[in-house]
Amino acid sequence: MKHTSLFIIQTVRSLSLLLALILFFEGGALRAQVRGDQYDNLLENDWFFQSANLMSTNGNNIENSIQNIYNGNLNDWWNVQVSNNNNLLITITRAANDTKAINKLCFKWGGGDLYAGYRPSTIIIETKNSNNASWSTVGTFNNTDISAFYTARLANPITYQYIRITLTPQNNTNRTISIHEIYSKEGQQGPLPEIKHKAAKWHAERSSLTPAQKALDTFSDDIPMFTVKGDGLEEQVIQASHTLVDTIYMQKGTSVALELPNHLSNANTMNGYVRWYNFRTGKTFRTNNNQTTDVFDLLTPKQGQVTPYRFANGYVTRPLIGSGNNFNTMNFYFPTDTQFGSWFTSGQTNDNEWYAVACDVSQYTDYGTSGTFGEGYYSEPTLTHRIIYYIKVLDPENPPYEEYEINMPATRVRSRTNEFVILSKIPSSYGSSLTATIDWEGIDNDKQAKIQFVDPSSSNGNEKYSHTLTADDGQKITFYYPTTNADNTRTVLESSDETKTRSAIIKVNNNNNKLVAKFKLNFPVGNRLLTQSMANELDTKTADQLKDTYGDAQWTKLGYRTPKAIHEDPDNIVLTELTMDYDATIEQSVKNHNSGYYPFPLAWSSISYGFYDGSTVENQYDGRNMAEWGNYAITTKYMECTDGGWSGGVIASEPPTYDNNYTPRSYHLFIDASNRPGRILRTPFREDLCPGAKLTVSAWVKSALYGGSSNNAGMLFTIVGETVDGEFVPIYRFLTGQIPSTYVANCTLPGFDATNKSNEWFHVYFSFINENNKEYTKYYLQVDNNSASTDGGDMYLDDVRVYMQKPKANVKQKKISCDETTLMTLSLDWETLLSRIGKEEKTGEDYEKHTFDFCFVDSLNYVDALKKNPNNIPAAIRASWMPIGQQEADRKNIVSLSFDLNFEKNAPYNETIDNLVLQDERDNLYGTGSAAEKNRSLIGDFYSSLKQNRRYMILIRDSHSETEDLTGFGDPRDVCSVSTSFSVESQNQILINGEALDPLKTQEYCTGQAIELSMRLRIEDPENPGTYIPYDGITVYYDWYFNSEDDYDQPQKNKNGELLFNSVTLEDALAQLRHFYPKAIVVESTNEDGTKHFTLDPQAVAKSEDQFNFTKDHIDLINYKLNEKGRDAAVNRKLILRREKLTVRLLDDDGRKLKIIPIQTTLNGETVNAIICWTPLDLHMTPGGKAPSVQPGFEDMDYPEETYTPAMRIGLKHITSTSESNTLTVNLRNVKFARDDNEYGDNKPTHVGLMYSGTDEADVLNNLYLIGSTDPAYRELFTDPGFNKYTYIIGKVKDLYAKPDNTAEDGNVMKIYFTYGQSMTESQTDLKFEPKEGYEYTFIARYEEYHANNAGASDTDLPTPCYGNLVITMKVVPEYLVWLGKKEGINWNDDSRWKRATNTEIKATNTIPVYTGSDEYKTNPGYVPMRFSKIIIPREGKVELYKAGFENQTDTERSVWVTERPAHIPAPSNDVYRGHPIQYDMMVYGTKGTDGTYTEMKTAPYTVNRCEEVHFEPNAEMMHAELLHLEYKKAWVDYELALNRWYTLASPLQGIVAGDWYVLAANYRQETEYYKSINFVANTYNRFNPAVFQRGWDEGNTAIRHDNASGTTQNTITANWSIVYNDVTVPYAPGQGFSLKVVPKNAMTGNTLFRLPKADAKYTYYMDGTTEGHTVTIPEGHRTNAGRLIDNQGDFTVAITNQEGNNPYFLVGNPFIAHLNMNEFFKENGSKVEKKYWIVKEDNQQVAIANSDAQWISTEEEGTTAHLIAPLQSFFVKRAERQAASTTLDLTFTNEMQALDDAKSSLLRSSGEPTLSLTTRRGDTYSRAIVAARVAATPGFKADEDAELLLDNSLQGVPVIYTVAGNQTTTINASNSLVNIPFGVYSPDDGDVTVTISGQEAFGTLVEVYDAVTRTSLPLNGNETKIAVKGNVHGRYFLRSDFIPTGTEKIEAEEAGISIYSALPGQVIVSALRPVKEIKVFGLNGSLVRRFSVNTEQYSFNLPAGIYVIHASDGEREHTEKVIVR
Repeated sequence: MKHTSLFIIQTVRSLSLLLALILFFEGGALRAQVRGDQYDNLLENDWFFQSANLMSTNGNNIENSIQNIYNGNLNDWWNVQVSNNNNLLITITRAANDTKAINKLCFKWGGGDLYAGYRPSTIIIETKNSNNASWSTVGTFNNTDISAFYTARLANPITYQYIRITLTPQNNTNRTISIHEIYSKEGQQGPLPEIKHKAAKWHAERSSLTPAQKALDTFSDDIPMFTVKGDGLEEQVIQASHTLVDTIYMQKGTSVALELPNHLSNANTMNGYVRWYNFRTGKTFRTNNNQTTDVFDLLTPKQGQVTPYRFANGYVTRPLIGSGNNFNTMNFYFPTDTQFGSWFTSGQTNDNEWYAVACDVSQYTDYGTSGTFGEGYYSEPTLTHRIIYYIKVLDPENPPYEEYEINMPATRVRSRTNEFVILSKIPSSYGSSLTATIDWEGIDNDKQAKIQFVDPSSSNGNEKYSHTLTADDGQKITFYYPTTNADNTRTVLESSDETKTRSAIIKVNNNNNKLVAKFKLNFPVGNRLLTQSMANELDTKTADQLKDTYGDAQWTKLGYRTPKAIHEDPDNIVLTELTMDYDATIEQSVKNHNSGYYPFPLAWSSISYGFYDGSTVENQYDGRNMAEWGNYAITTKYMECTDGGWSGGVIASEPPTYDNNYTPRSYHLFIDASNRPGRILRTPFREDLCPGAKLTVSAWVKSALYGGSSNNAGMLFTIVGETVDGEFVPIYRFLTGQIPSTYVANCTLPGFDATNKSNEWFHVYFSFINENNKEYTKYYLQVDNNSASTDGGDMYLDDVRVYMQKPKANVKQKKISCDETTLMTLSLDWETLLSRIGKEEKTGEDYEKHTFDFCFVDSLNYVDALKKNPNNIPAAIRASWMPIGQQEADRKNIVSLSFDLNFEKNAPYNETIDNLVLQDERDNLYGTGSAAEKNRSLIGDFYSSLKQNRRYMILIRDSHSETEDLTGFGDPRDVCSVSTSFSVESQNQILINGEALDPLKTQEYCTGQAIELSMRLRIEDPENPGTYIPYDGITVYYDWYFNSEDDYDQPQKNKNGELLFNSVTLEDALAQLRHFYPKAIVVESTNEDGTKHFTLDPQAVAKSEDQFNFTKDHIDLINYKLNEKGRDAAVNRKLILRREKLTVRLLDDDGRKLKIIPIQTTLNGETVNAIICWTPLDLHMTPGGKAPSVQPGFEDMDYPEETYTPAMRIGLKHITSTSESNTLTVNLRNVKFARDDNEYGDNKPTHVGLMYSGTDEADVLNNLYLIGSTDPAYRELFTDPGFNKYTYIIGKVKDLYAKPDNTAEDGNVMKIYFTYGQSMTESQTDLKFEPKEGYEYTFIARYEEYHANNAGASDTDLPTPCYGNLVITMKVVPEYLVWLGKKEGINWNDDSRWKRATNTEIKATNTIPVYTGSDEYKTNPGYVPMRFSKIIIPREGKVELYKAGFENQTDTERSVWVTERPAHIPAPSNDVYRGHPIQYDMMVYGTKGTDGTYTEMKTAPYTVNRCEEVHFEPNAEMMHAELLHLEYKKAWVDYELALNRWYTLASPLQGIVAGDWYVLAANYRQETEYYKSINFVANTYNRFNPAVFQRGWDEGNTAIRHDNASGTTQNTITANWSIVYNDVTVPYAPGQGFSLKVVPKNAMTGNTLFRLPKADAKYTYYMDGTTEGHTVTIPEGHRTNAGRLIDNQGDFTVAITNQEGNNPYFLVGNPFIAHLNMNEFFKENGSKVEKKYWIVKEDNQQVAIANSDAQWISTEEEGTTAHLIAPLQSFFVKRAERQAASTTLDLTFTNEMQALDDAKSSLLRSSGEPTLSLTTRRGDTYSRAIVAARVAATPGFKADEDAELLLDNSLQGVPVIYTVAGNQTTTINASNSLVNIPFGVYSPDDGDVTVTISGQEAFGTLVEVYDAVTRTSLPLNGNETKIAVKGNVHGRYFLRSDFIPTGTEKIEAEEAGISIYSALPGQVIVSALRPVKEIKVFGLNGSLVRRFSVNTEQYSFNLPAGIYVIHASDGEREHTEKVIVR
């Protein structure tokens, strides 16, 4: 167990010198000695009498149960009432053989304190030796001495048989006496019991606290016990506690009453435990005397108090005695030397020169281990504190002398208590009565403070300046301020001059006129107490505003001394502080606790009062729930307020801090002071106090008043120095004066409000220059009680801080330039300089010149030099000093400047010009400022050639004759050296973790710590020349080079010193590169061993132009540097190209230099040179220790570099869902401890975890801080030059646990949550963290190593490692996104291809928040979708998905990114912000609740093709939608259809039925909000207007009419299209085709817009005009996977069915949401279907056929993609003739069939072979037939060459054109001969139809149309000809040409034959160029069916459906054809 030694002699010696340690004794000195044993003994047994009788003094017997008073039962009692004027007589007769001597009679009165009135007022004890003898009185005891447990101690013991006790009742009316028991004590032999010592309970209670929580407070965790040892002390180990030491001077042979401070009248806070003991021995003060007439003990209880018990190690009252309050005082007798020699054995006590009486007190009851005190085991509880009375011998002939200098406010508010100072001892210590006088000896008249001893308003002036101290004065010397102001304050100032410090002297003489004390009181101006309201006014209002409101009030000029002004002064450094801003949640770890009280005390040495920890009465003995009477508490409560404890009803004021507006913080210190001064606080300084340094103390105090007569409180602040021998010496004292309560004091200043009863805090301020040159080992701030009494003295203390401004010179840059010549300004504070050099200021005409020397040193070079030679300061200065002077010839290393000691003799400094020194032979500084403003300085301007962005130091000394001698220049790093750091600021600024680089601060980095580097461009403010503002007009990239400057601008050498790369430098190589290739980047590849290799962009080739020459040597050097790593195998490459920002982790221990080279950027084609500085910047970072390293990411993932830091992609709802109880788990990787294992020894860290520290920021160490953002709302925060990376809080780290071996139970993770919507700083409450979608937010968290079970550094001597920085860039992915790609070859995984959707785009009103405040928000940036994203593929949008992901490599056990990205899709563009490849980003996932919030959130590796829902607008498509991550919920598809047209459609969605085709009744367009379920609602939707007619191909579909009377009737069609049906349950599965037409009921324009899927589970049939009818349920199987696209990533088969097996045409649907590539389709299904298809569109029929070379002939316009079928489209195919007839056609689809419409035609007619196109039009509809000249074709019909005409009743209004091939009407007719090809038109009527024929020019010969009726030919001229033909006339028109594609001889037209074909169902046509004579029709069996004799070129006849062989002849020629009639 760790103990702290307590040296009582040193402690008392030092503390007795301070006012806080002096005790005022009310009782004074006593001469009486107390004889006999005054203590009870726990070894004594209670002895009860056997019999007694009662009577009254009138002789009447009183019959009652008298046996109850001696039955030994303490739980019953006996009451008796005696008559008036009578007493109660109790007679006890002892047994004849009972001869024991009775020394004590013990009484326990009935009812305890509740029945105190039933105790007697007097007890008389008498005895006699026989029944007839007279009674003899042996003792009389009065009421004031009688307590509930009372022991009557007899001077002479009773040995007689008879005892009589006379009891006089207190109450003359009731005259009742109540008695529990009367008994005596019987002694036993044996050793006395001993009190056992233990540690306070707080040590055990803190076991559950985290190290971070412990670090916040000052509790002495490592000091559970004190070891008492030293001269004159016996070594002992006692409980550690707060200790109050009081010093007493006594004459030997006298007594003094020692009264405990913890009480007020009869109330106390010591009921739990009181033990008095000899502190020198740890035992009692027992003498060797044993006679009852002798002195048994030097320490005895006050007469009439309860009797303590004697223990071996002290005297104990509580808890052994009953309740009561009269145990507060003990009498101590200081024996004479003779008595000492007689009473004590030699060596028993060391000497008779001094004594130490100690008393341990407590209100707690945690005795021992069981909580019980007694039963053979006596253990102390937790002590509240310890009081030690240090008693010394007083020599009356030489009274002590003391002298003090105390500073006090010059102005005070008078309220209740006057001001006073206090003597250190009781008046008798000085020998006789004392007289105080006021004088002003040695003080100038204008500096005298006219204080006086009487109230100035009093008429009694006799004691105005002289006063004899009375008993009421005690040690206090009270005085008054002389002047009362209008605001009811009092002051020592005179209105004529409020700038001078006033002083006065109080002298104290005894009656022998010996001076025994002297107080010099100083009253500096400006040190008055300020209320919170006054401080806030000073902080927030200008001088003019203050004057307008308050006139010329003196306090309005004190703005320089508010807490905010002091703390924000950059020259101030904090020496010590105590804020009590502890973790309030700690209260929850303690049982039986009152909220609002911090449960652990300050450090033991910090305070001398007892500690109340908030315990409830369960943990106290008769306790109180507040700190009272000599106790303190750390609390949030205010006693005077309603819930504070007193229930005073006062309004609580805001707790003070130094922040803006003094916003609330945590706890404060409350002290209920005792009558004695005591130490409130002592806290050590962190740094030494420098001679000549300015010290400033800032604190908040206030006083509370209980009742109308309570006194105010006061505090004494003392700066104390500790000498080498442990002596504490006061350096400066400041007395606050009596602190008023603002709700009582009558004052008109801001903050005083007696009406509303608000009690404000007061700010304490004092400042002084330390002129004490004495050496001290340590410095402290001590605060002591200076209150008048404990009747009052209730005070609060908070936010105590001590600041120091060391003597220094200020050097700043006067002008910023882009080159190396810069104008600097040097200034020196006048008063500080004089104090430092020890010179007096000259005035008037006196003058004296003084000279000093100074030099500049480069800070980093100085440190480097000291590393090499640590003890040689001069050598380090020489190695780093910088020449001073503008011209090189005039430059010196050390220069001298002069000034006059008469400030007015120095020339005034002119701000408007350059006041140059060190040139033109001028070496005199200028003067600026005034004495009145206290801002005088010496100042001068000079030029330097110092480098920009570099840190320097100026060193100053007194002038030295030998200029180059460095004597007088100390180590500039010494806190007390006269040196100052400064820098030459660059135009552009370097940012580290978003924080602007301050060259004045050492840029230390911890090896292993993550650092983000960036740049801030600045330009000169055109409106304010000379100032520079951030500029973001362009984006600039940088090349980054880690190494020394010499390595950058000097040729490279190998290890042997040989020049490399033909001596080119990297500086030149990069300059040449960027001239030619400003956008050149780095290409990454992987070596065979798995390492990364980096190469300059191969497009950057050697090039020469004018004076620029980029050579191969340059390229080789760059490539060499790209792969070169830093020292000690640091993982960061030395050269990194073209990054806007750079995240690095430096892993070596040497200083790191970085060159940052801007790449000149062009704007509008021109290089921006005029306003931007392109000069490279240097950054030199010094290692400040080693840090553990942790990075975000996954341990098994193969990242580009070991130090690679991935970004985190997250949704806004993830952020808003997080909370302390619902955290986000972030994966961590690459965990490394700060040092190698052998450096730790046995104390190796176990893991890395949350950061815990005792630094100033201890309360925010688990915060997440925002350090960068692309969000316009926050971006400017980071352009603030004063930005600090630990400023903007956006969340918390709840837990962090990571181990290098990844063996953490839950893996290496960090659990965080964000504070969305909360203020990011306490000072800017309106600045809230409200991240926005589409923007980045970079935040930082901190962590540290854990050693064993301790956080942070261990208990060993191992230096504490640096903490680590974890930097994460968070990309907030929008919930709603729009894809921006409208052509193929765009990567889904490219952030730039996505934008955040607007409400308009999703057809919503306010679903998507609209960001305001910047026009930039209108750009709606987006990111690649995540699982929660709802995306839109907009109209005409195209996107192609591909497989990619991480795959585990079995050989390396690493996950490697594997992609199947097609070559035509570029790689995702890197995040140019940092160069992040997207695949390494982390994605946040979670479980989404029904309310939209997320739980179980965590990071996961990046995955492609994510979304929650996808909406396809018309003509949008997605290739390989099956690769959408299977977790997506739903796809939506829009169909935009024209009215009154039949469509053949397909659905890519599953779960669609015929009933889903309905739209809104209002506008016929489903333009409701996207992603909302659609259900049919009557009156909102309408099935009759428009009506949607649907039909199936060759199906038996159902027309349903619900008739309640007759039921349902079904009619079936068996050929071609079904009847129009309304069966809502018909499924439309992917791959199946269907047809529909939208028919409006009334006038309607535009297209309708349908959206699928629908969410209906049922549909209702109803008549037009009604809304109710028969409801049917959609079969469950028809809704399977509703709303999902085809998920199958392999091949799948779709069965297409017809009702008739002999129908070879099947309607097939495109199952994809992309185009269907028919080449691939026919490749897979070529054996099942012919390679052609038909599409019935809204305006035509498209037909296409492919040849064996995958070249297409199509009826579509040239340039279209005939081989592609659009999404949502169905098409006809024809079963291959070799396939058996069947009603089912099984077709196979593969994902390779998907394509995007690339608008690249593969039509035959554009491949060089001529094609004729025949087109008929009617309105917007048309029909087209194609005649294609093909080498390998045949003139007749061939299935794989020609596409037959498929008449569709959907096109009934369209004239349909066809040609004839063999016996078949065709739409596409391929032939090797164009001789006499018949064509005709099916038309709705027989009128003329215009046919447009085009393409004839490609034939190169005559093409004509022959009319067989008129026997005329029409040549086709040009490329397009329009002709008129008759409709519905077949066999009349022929195309004729002599073109032969084979090149053979011409075929004459006359040689052409006869055509026989069936163009219409049931009809056969025979046509020829000459009249046909005979036609014969045969059946397949050869029988003659029909015969016709005709004489015409065209003849048609009807036949039943079937197959026939038809023969025709014209008399010369004949032709036979097999014809199918349908």
